[in-house]
Amino acid sequence: MRLSFYKRLAACDDEEGLSALLEEMADRYGPAPPQVRDLARAQRLRMVARRAGVASVKRRARKWRLQLDSQMSPSLNLGKALAGWSGAQVSPEGEVTLPISEGSDISDVLRFLEQLKSQE
Repeated sequence: MRLSFYKRLAACDDEEGLSALLEEMADRYGPAPPQVRDLARAQRLRMVARRAGVASVKRRARKWRLQLDSQMSPSLNLGKALAGWSGAQVSPEGEVTLPISEGSDISDVLRFLEQLKSQE
């Protein structure tokens, strides 16, 4: 039964649907363990990235790597968003590299993506 919830979580494509699913899971199984909260944050990251024109997000070697969707035009204010992240770079192939500073977490990259999304 829980496996079906995980599949539904991975299929969520908006915040309303994700919140409703998390509430349903809490009603059925009680408070979500840290692993479920982490999965929900990862799904939020995927949803926001998709809306911001980012095809993939990876965390490697103390850097976030965001591949811009080649089928979409980059955000009009990509430069402004990059300027707000120390050491950020974008390659000619459309890969954005965001260094991870001490104490940084997934919420920082979510804010970056929200900034991209809201500037369309």
